[in-house]
Amino acid sequence: MRIDRIVFDFDGTLADTFEQSISLIKECRPDFDEKDVEIYRELGARGAKKELKISLKEIFRIMRLVKKKHKDIIEKAEVFEGIKEIIEELRKNGVEVGILSSNSKENIKRWLTKKAVNVDWVRSESTIFGKDKAIIKIKGENMIYVGDEVRDVEACHKIGVKIVSVTWGYNSKKALKRAGADYVIDSSFELRKLLLSLIQ
Repeated sequence: MRIDRIVFDFDGTLADTFEQSISLIKECRPDFDEKDVEIYRELGARGAKKELKISLKEIFRIMRLVKKKHKDIIEKAEVFEGIKEIIEELRKNGVEVGILSSNSKENIKRWLTKKAVNVDWVRSESTIFGKDKAIIKIKGENMIYVGDEVRDVEACHKIGVKIVSVTWGYNSKKALKRAGADYVIDSSFELRKLLLSLIQ
């Protein structure tokens, strides 16, 4: 089966926003230390919420702060090395490339323009733990998803979509493997090689 649609997550997959996002969590929860950051990376959002006893009230406070400051976060975010070139090559080979994110479509498009990254479409879906509901709306028969979080893996498995998990984002390699990602990738070089093989 030749893949003809590749959908990328935004934060932690295309854009390096992890450190800035952690700083916002620390604003809401000053005792959030490096040990807690590792727990987050190892367990994912859902697991960390339980392990660190993060209340629903704290989650909504963090979400409000992220929404308020996300424009600034994106403005400062760099594109991960090699990603722009991969997207360009995929599109030259006739692959439809999209972005699915819970972030503002306007902010993402502004960032894409600033970084000269061209995709076919951007879709914004606000969801906490129901990402499968967002992915199924753009699901294609020959589609693959590229993300960096355990919840991406869980959502894709739930609706039968293959997923490539990258280890430079929000969750660790160990966590992504444990979640059962179809492919776990450590570098943009590996990602390019894999995606080009899937579109042949």
